[in-house]
Amino acid sequence: MDRSQKADLVAELKSVFSETSVVVITRNLGLTVAQSTDLRLKMRDAGAQFKVAKNKL
Repeated sequence: MDRSQKADLVAELKSVFSETSVVVITRNLGLTVAQSTDLRLKMRDAGAQFKVAKNKL
């Protein structure tokens, strides 16, 4: 990912944060793939978004 792609992603995240009333940031260390998939499905069913971003943006 080059610098311009990172800048675009940061701008997108900034837009999401400014338009949202609740943001949950978590570290999913220790979740299995099945648990992570289940979490994504439950969040989608509830109308929420699940987005993964690198720490080095």
